[in-house]
Amino acid sequence: PVMGEIGVAVVTPSDPAAPPVLADLRAFLSERVAAYKVPEAVRIVPELPLTPMAKVDRRALAEHEADEATRWPGGAG
Repeated sequence: PVMGEIGVAVVTPSDPAAPPVLADLRAFLSERVAAYKVPEAVRIVPELPLTPMAKVDRRALAEHEADEATRWPGGAG
């Protein structure tokens, strides 16, 4: 709320038939990371975008999330 953005977990599930739900992710992470790092939304994707160096392309993820947020009333969630 302070910065006008929310944390979003982008997940490629090991079992696409049973993807994780936000409540489960939040419960798991709340014991392991700082409260501000616990996501407020989850996005299930078939694969993560990678840079030419085979690292997760954070810029591409952020751009995709910004596009998604403009599609839904109230933004991401």
